[in-house]
Amino acid sequence: YTDQVLPAIQEPLLARHEGLVFAIACTQQGYVPTHNKVFSQPLTGDPQVDTVNNRTKRKFSDRTGIRCGSHQQPVLLQTYTRDTGELMHDLSVPIMLKGRHWGGLRLGYKPEKPR
Repeated sequence: YTDQVLPAIQEPLLARHEGLVFAIACTQQGYVPTHNKVFSQPLTGDPQVDTVNNRTKRKFSDRTGIRCGSHQQPVLLQTYTRDTGELMHDLSVPIMLKGRHWGGLRLGYKPEKPR
């Protein structure tokens, strides 16, 4: 379901905002059911390549990933080092479905590209 619905929401955000690296939805537990197309490449079997290019259907259980999906503040801005080694800003907002907190929308951008 999310592979059909979320790209129509997530991909236009990347197209409209040049500095964004990713725009994804995550559950309260940090699970990302559908990542951006650029990070949803076929698995190669090489962990280093796959960590960078296949980030879909993964649980990001680090402190940043969990907080993005679990917080209910209007906005949360975090700075962290990705598992790829890149320094990243992560701006997230809660996603509410039928009045219930489902998770969060994460917008990631590098400090040198804040647009």
